Amino acid sequence: MKKSFAFIVTLLVCILLAGCGISEQNNSDTANSSQEVAGYIVEIDGDDVLLLKDASLEEFQKVEDKFASDDPSSNFKGSNPTFDGPDDGNFMYINYKDVDEEISEYEKGDKIKAQIGREIKESYPTQADGKEISLKD
Repeated sequence: MKKSFAFIVTLLVCILLAGCGISEQNNSDTANSSQEVAGYIVEIDGDDVLLLKDASLEEFQKVEDKFASDDPSSNFKGSNPTFDGPDDGNFMYINYKDVDEEISEYEKGDKIKAQIGREIKESYPTQADGKEISLKD
């Protein structure tokens, strides 16, 4: 009885330790990988691109009209950014400060696809570090 109990405890400890080792490996793989997002450029400020993700041309035009009118309900600058747009959750700031690509060749209204790091900062709008940027067909 004691031998079977010791065997079961040893087996459970081995399973727990093996599971932790696999998890650490997956985390390091995830940290080095990227994901792709697509959308319209709403604003470019230095190395930062404000992207309206997964939007139709009509949704982008509604957002652009609000930005162009200087509507007080659209304010992404400062400590408390707000916007009453088509879907507030679809905005993302992508920072390209550590990327060799030239952001200045892109402009407001361009439909792009962007490779970003796996880490997305939970803020509003969400934020991520860009790895690549290109025009989307």
